[in-house]
Amino acid sequence: MGKKLFLTIVLIVFTISAEGCWDRKELESMGLIQALGLDLEEDKQITVTAMIAIPSKLGATAEGGGSSEGPGVLLISMKAPSIYEAFNLMNTTVNLEVTLLQNQVLFIGEDMAKFGISRWIDNLIRFREMRRTLLIFICKGKAANLMKMQPKLDLNPAEHFRDLVMISKRSGMFPMTNLHDFMRRYESLTQENYAPLLTEFKPQEITEEPSQGGESSGDEGEAKKPEEKKPVEIRIAGTAVFKGDRVVGHLDLYETQVLQIITNRFREAFLTLPDPLDKNTKIAFRLTTAKPTRIKFTQKEIPHFTVDVWMEASIVSIQNVIDYTTPAMENFLRQKIASALKHRIEKVIHKAQTDFQADIFGFGQKVRNTMLTTTDWERYRWPKKFPKANVSVNMHVYIRRVGVQFQPPKTQK
Repeated sequence: MGKKLFLTIVLIVFTISAEGCWDRKELESMGLIQALGLDLEEDKQITVTAMIAIPSKLGATAEGGGSSEGPGVLLISMKAPSIYEAFNLMNTTVNLEVTLLQNQVLFIGEDMAKFGISRWIDNLIRFREMRRTLLIFICKGKAANLMKMQPKLDLNPAEHFRDLVMISKRSGMFPMTNLHDFMRRYESLTQENYAPLLTEFKPQEITEEPSQGGESSGDEGEAKKPEEKKPVEIRIAGTAVFKGDRVVGHLDLYETQVLQIITNRFREAFLTLPDPLDKNTKIAFRLTTAKPTRIKFTQKEIPHFTVDVWMEASIVSIQNVIDYTTPAMENFLRQKIASALKHRIEKVIHKAQTDFQADIFGFGQKVRNTMLTTTDWERYRWPKKFPKANVSVNMHVYIRRVGVQFQPPKTQK
């Protein structure tokens, strides 16, 4: 009798546990947020802007695999004391339960970034739906305004930003920062934070020339049609630099390349320099990383670092007829490239030390590795020592290729 009772109890337990779908949510009932924007208001509350996917427009319903009826997302903004209370307010008008399960991008407005984001950090990392892989962007102005952009090559703006950041591997002009990397740097004293900087972009338009004689192409009495307001276009303008939890400045696109080089995030890019023998012409190179950048720390009263950078340059364009393919000329050109790159790197490091006083390069990690205990590291107070540190740069450049045209073309006189 005891065995039968035991088996009965076991079967009942397994039966109850097998019915594990009691808390499931149907996909059709969920409002899937693709991107999230945060803006600080004057009363220190936040405006949360959600970019919610419209499945009928993102699906393969039109030629080319998507809908042609406008953007595939819905934008909605709510002001609230916290991110998640804003979701409750969104559900007073959106008939789907908003969720962050598919969120890919986080936009932080300029006001919030300059004020400091420490009070909202817990919102970002504690909630289980906030994925650590989502990309972070700092917006010049309001995040809600920049999120109105409509990419021309993708129906989903969130996918547009994800793909755009991936392109940085071929240019090195902006960093890729996800929430995990951001929090790792935020919680450490070895390196200050940084993230891509977004701003509005007004592309040049081709204007039609007026007809000859000043004649109007339309009827004189015809009223002019009001100009249609075009969607916001945005671009990545460089890198926003943090000190602690606040943005204190930014690097432009070319300065960001230096940041990428020192932090070993740089792969390749094109570089154009004035010809050292003819200042009226230029030489273009394809620059690639030869091997990882090495940072060496020397334990002194004043911290000293030696940065060794190895690059390979392939010539892609020479605007004059000077032959740089001989060994002597190739070595001369190599030295000039190395000198120009060294000057750029030293200039950006100096800017970080004087203008930002923020170690965005990770020099502090080398210092921490020499400390025996965490207490010793905290007493060292690296953030205060970084502005006075000495940094020497050694630039090693090798010309790998001179292009498919070995010697410059010769013209007949």
